[in-house]
Amino acid sequence: MKVFIKKFPFLLESLFVSLVLLIIFQLFGEQQLYVFTNDSGAYLLNSIELKVPGDRTVFYSLWIWFLREIMGIQSLFPVVFFPFWMVVYGLSLVATHLMMRAQIRVNRIAVLTLLAVGIWISGAMWIVTQIMPDIFTSLLFLSWYLFTVSIKSNERQLAFFWGIIMGISCVMHNAHLLVIIGLFIINILFNKGTINVRYKITYNLIYILPMVLVMGSNLIAGNGFSLSKNAPVFLVAKMAENGILEEYLDKNCKSENTVLCQFKDSLPDHAWDYIWPPDGIHMKVGGWYHTDSLYRRVLQGIILDRNLLGELLVASVKATFKQLTLIGVGDGIIRSSENETIRKVLSNEYHYQFHSQGLERKTNTNFSKLNWYINAVMISLVILLVVFVVWLKRLGENSSIFIEFSLMFIVFVVLQAFSTGALANILMRLNMRAVWFLMPLMLVFVIGEMFQVFYMIRIWLLKKYS
Repeated sequence: MKVFIKKFPFLLESLFVSLVLLIIFQLFGEQQLYVFTNDSGAYLLNSIELKVPGDRTVFYSLWIWFLREIMGIQSLFPVVFFPFWMVVYGLSLVATHLMMRAQIRVNRIAVLTLLAVGIWISGAMWIVTQIMPDIFTSLLFLSWYLFTVSIKSNERQLAFFWGIIMGISCVMHNAHLLVIIGLFIINILFNKGTINVRYKITYNLIYILPMVLVMGSNLIAGNGFSLSKNAPVFLVAKMAENGILEEYLDKNCKSENTVLCQFKDSLPDHAWDYIWPPDGIHMKVGGWYHTDSLYRRVLQGIILDRNLLGELLVASVKATFKQLTLIGVGDGIIRSSENETIRKVLSNEYHYQFHSQGLERKTNTNFSKLNWYINAVMISLVILLVVFVVWLKRLGENSSIFIEFSLMFIVFVVLQAFSTGALANILMRLNMRAVWFLMPLMLVFVIGEMFQVFYMIRIWLLKKYS
């Protein structure tokens, strides 16, 4: 047991912190423990049907199914608890690694306490407890960072552990696959001489395996050997949102009268209004099963048109940066009983009684006020962190590790914003799931550097007046 604790520091402590935060969120908050969106219903239903959908991966539904049917746990608690535990564990290791590299003294209890406070004030509990794969976005970054660090330091067991976690996180959402492709390319370009030759094959396989799993599951289900069968649907809907589709139709409807031409003057402002309404344009032109050739022809026409391609690139950059500005929680949250699919699955599979107050009440949280507070705290922490890093650098202290981590984080967040904002939907939830964990880390760094500054001032005073 002692060997296990020494090999995996913070693992048991992070389990305790995770449980305490979840208990506090349920007992002292105004909401039920589990948070739902309309997409939660699709994931829950598919955990029963186990079909490979065309618009998302099957693996989050498999995660729910595995815990319920294989492990025999008739509760949603482990669905949210286990990934949250791994996130807290990852945060603990990342925080201590950075502080030790920066030669800042580390107190394990203080680190865990500050991380818990940071998680709470970041609003992350609204993300953690969602029956959605959003928690795996932060876990993807933390596992990728720890996997990379472990590989570089030749720690095989830790590299294998975090590589597996990274792979699991990748397959939970299609956007994660696009992110990992970007990270894989960056690692090839910048880590050529830093990876031990013996680990290169394993290292590359960890990146490639998630894509093979998703593409293989689609192939077996008859969706073709692709990351997403319905990707053309979402891309065309996105181009309806950013105006590219209207320009394409204006140019081509004079010579080629496609079924989309009749809607060129009534395209919706948002991609989801193109796709999801039962009487929306997507359903009118053929729906999910009869539009593949139409949409592929439209996409090909846009890509081959130099002017439209240039406008598409500009629109993608704008959408990415717009996504990056959205920080907050609460969008898309519904009552569990407001969605018929969620209500039926919870009632039939988990035996939740909907007449109970716990599942029927809707939170009275003022999300506008909460999000203003979250943004204010995050901006304040960023400013303080930059000030301390610059100050320590001037004093000759090692701050390069913070700069390296910051660059890795920025690359990850930009890739994630591009894969969601430029290719799918611009939503606060989709950006917040990738940036929230910066707040607890910054809180640890700021407090740690503050004590480091006080220590250096004390040493200076002792030398001066001794």
